[in-house]
Amino acid sequence: MFLFCLCLLFPGCRGEPGGLTIFCAASLSSTVQATAEAEGMTVRFNSGGSNTLVRQAVAGAQVDLLLLADDKLAKEQLVPKGYQLTPLASNDLVLIAPQGSKGETGQVSDILERANTLAVADAKTAPLGGYTEEALTNWKVAAKKIPLQDAGAVVSAVALGHAPFGIVYRSDALAEPKVQVVAGIPQERHSPVRYVAAFKDDASPEVKRLVESLISGRGRQLMDKAGFLPPSSESTP
Repeated sequence: MFLFCLCLLFPGCRGEPGGLTIFCAASLSSTVQATAEAEGMTVRFNSGGSNTLVRQAVAGAQVDLLLLADDKLAKEQLVPKGYQLTPLASNDLVLIAPQGSKGETGQVSDILERANTLAVADAKTAPLGGYTEEALTNWKVAAKKIPLQDAGAVVSAVALGHAPFGIVYRSDALAEPKVQVVAGIPQERHSPVRYVAAFKDDASPEVKRLVESLISGRGRQLMDKAGFLPPSSESTP
């Protein structure tokens, strides 16, 4: 961990030779790790909220590939820095509760009116937080909202029983057996969730091979199984 932190602070540091440094949105991390293993690649992961990852990359952190949950953020912040973007997937938002919870059914707006605590991602650190804020606009939410670092933190809070409800991506809910989907969040209530890969024109063949796998190879199969949806037809080019 100490060596990886040094690599983030000093862009010239490459760390383990022959491997890729990947900055990956928390909601994608387990699927991308599985893809890298399936492709026989050596990778070093920095997983977290896309907003934080982009800030690190723009500040000069050494990174070979960014996999992000916000195409607009990537276009605004990374394209001017020489990155090219490739659409990867899309996703839905859902309301989750601990597995086995009973008594909370019906429309999501009604459930949120009765809830006392709601775990959400922080819009300052993760796109999920921004999508969640949009979705909750004009809904009466009585619950105290607890902002957390990213999608993984929200899922963990609900899975461990620290919060009775949370809003996450559908793929997050499917990946955690200790939570259950209570209701879907209507897509028209928030901006489309679009994942993109961002890398420089001189990226290594390994980077391009991993991205290609996520688009149409073994990685795509893993993403479909994990609940990610195909890229939107309107994804940022």
